[in-house]
Amino acid sequence: MTKRWLFVPALALSLVLAASTSASATDLNRLDESGVMSLSLGIPAGGNPYAPGALGVWYMVSSPINLGINFGMRIDSRDEGEESVTATNFLIAPAVKYYININSRVAPYILGQLNLGFANEGGEDSETETTVSTILGLGIEWFPVAQMSIGGYTGLAINLVRPDPQGFGMNTLTSGLTAQFYFR
Repeated sequence: MTKRWLFVPALALSLVLAASTSASATDLNRLDESGVMSLSLGIPAGGNPYAPGALGVWYMVSSPINLGINFGMRIDSRDEGEESVTATNFLIAPAVKYYININSRVAPYILGQLNLGFANEGGEDSETETTVSTILGLGIEWFPVAQMSIGGYTGLAINLVRPDPQGFGMNTLTSGLTAQFYFR
């Protein structure tokens, strides 16, 4: 709960810092260059039970459209009697960001993401469970320098496929924080 409320002050601080700067678009960020790639490190604050963080690779298709794929993994070991059991969770999440304004130190965007999760609790009779969910949200990236941004998003997560008997589900205010490193 606390992480979710940290997003609002961070967003407000980003907007204040953006309003206080003036420079040309090329000095502010790398979003106006198609063909730019980036690596992202994500720390989800909600809506991602598969992995506590994700590494992403992104490619700027055109000046407002950024396509990416995120990967996450979690491995937990626990003792069950005399044997050790290892649980694994993997996340593959293709995503798209549509930037609303790229001519500022603060770049708001619309996020669409598809999460494919694979979980195995370990043990003799354990089977791999597959989950499918989507995220639709709004985000913002702040560029302290042109090659790096700090950002966050919030939105709605819809769980389309979950293990029985859970079925369909929906989460509001799913969120995450990211650091993005741009290069050509």
